[in-house]
Amino acid sequence: MKKHFLLCMMTMVLLIAGNNIVQGQSILIQEQDGTIHTELISNLRNVHFASGEMVLQFTGGSTNAFALANLKKVYFDTSIGVSEKTADKLSLYPNPAGNSLHLEGIPEGNNQLTINRTDGALILTQQVSNASHTIDISELNAGLYIIRVAGFTSKFIKK
Repeated sequence: MKKHFLLCMMTMVLLIAGNNIVQGQSILIQEQDGTIHTELISNLRNVHFASGEMVLQFTGGSTNAFALANLKKVYFDTSIGVSEKTADKLSLYPNPAGNSLHLEGIPEGNNQLTINRTDGALILTQQVSNASHTIDISELNAGLYIIRVAGFTSKFIKK
């Protein structure tokens, strides 16, 4: 039953993708042991099922097969646009914040940091040059704010 369900789901997802409803960038295959295989859809020529396996045929002629019994989940990464660098990530905490907000992961250099209200009003502008920075937000009213620095955008809540 599980194999039949997976086959039906994959067929449906591939049909949807073929009709351009889903603009997937990658197919992700998660095995029962937690291993995730990621393949760019642009590198695939064909995906089909044969003898209890899901077979990926690549545009270069090679193939890769996965036993259906070992598969936990098959899904598509539907993000569109420029791929994000996973090593570069802005962290901010605590969130919700009290009187200060700590940021980590800011690229080195002279970066402008801005905080806006959700209606777009500019609340604060600062220059930031270190990879980590603490901002005094004690003067801000309670609410949701948008912070931008070095190409990153994030939200935080002021208590």
